[in-house]
Amino acid sequence: MSDFRTDGYAAIDWAARYLERVDELPVLAQVKPGELSAMLPVDPPETGEPFANILRDLDELIVPALTNWQHPRFFAYFAVTASEPGILAELLAATLNQVAIVWRASPASTELELRTVDWVRQLLGLPDGWHGHIEDTASTSTLAALIAARHITGRNVVVCSEHAHSSVEKDARMLGMELRKAPADATLAMRTDGLDLSDVAAVVATVGTTSFASVDPVRELAERAHAAGAWLHVDAAYAGSSWICEEERWSQDGVELADSLVINPHKWLMTPMDCSLLWTSRPDEPSSRSRSGPASSSRVPQRASAISSGSPTTIVSSSVSARNTWVRHGSSRPAFRKTASDATR
Repeated sequence: MSDFRTDGYAAIDWAARYLERVDELPVLAQVKPGELSAMLPVDPPETGEPFANILRDLDELIVPALTNWQHPRFFAYFAVTASEPGILAELLAATLNQVAIVWRASPASTELELRTVDWVRQLLGLPDGWHGHIEDTASTSTLAALIAARHITGRNVVVCSEHAHSSVEKDARMLGMELRKAPADATLAMRTDGLDLSDVAAVVATVGTTSFASVDPVRELAERAHAAGAWLHVDAAYAGSSWICEEERWSQDGVELADSLVINPHKWLMTPMDCSLLWTSRPDEPSSRSRSGPASSSRVPQRASAISSGSPTTIVSSSVSARNTWVRHGSSRPAFRKTASDATR
């Protein structure tokens, strides 16, 4: 264990130095395609190397080939906000190395996940009674929501804005569902005039599109979806984190009517990649998945849910993200709110 401690201290020191100087590094990677590959051995190593050599390679090979998403001048794609407590939580989670495939395999992971997700629900001002769990990304969360919608409605059509995230189209394609894209209005929000939802399984409303940060009319879409017997899924992966600030909850209008909702803490809530939170307001619906094992295989055996931890998801263990959110929450509500407030300026 002496080498582990020595190398661990060196790794923490390297991480601290990187965070201290990230604003001095280029935002965009300064390499050409294939440049890093040309410097890496073609064959796997026959023997191990001292950990110090790995840290040297990070400095000499890896960092120059990084696009530094943590850079204060990084404004592409979407924000990511790993924090020092979140980084340390990754270390602790890797140390415990839990596989939460069933409750008894890791009671702490299962119950911690439920509690931390409910903390975030409260912080964001979401309704009581919603059931949530952790996925890796919003793409997976939306996939689970579409499967639940198809199962419950018996339909096969998905409707979203022309500016909805590409994951909606990909998820629909993987499920063999028909996708219909509605045009946007002058504010770049989804237009609702002319929408025929009579044969629709799911309507996906976006709060904070990746391209323009536009907000779809969630309330109107929810009312029309429910009147037609369709499921309303809200993709608030980008802007939903801002609801931690009460003054930013104008974009939350109508979300309380959603059947499912996804938000990504790894964007504005100081949690490292990957951490996506998926809630449903219909936790007592029959489970929408075909179980691959006995009923006891559910990670949350107390209740069934249309998109609960017993849902059709590729993620079998989210203990890392649960502990990460738990440790990060120790920094207090004001720290979360300051981060979200700064991001909206």
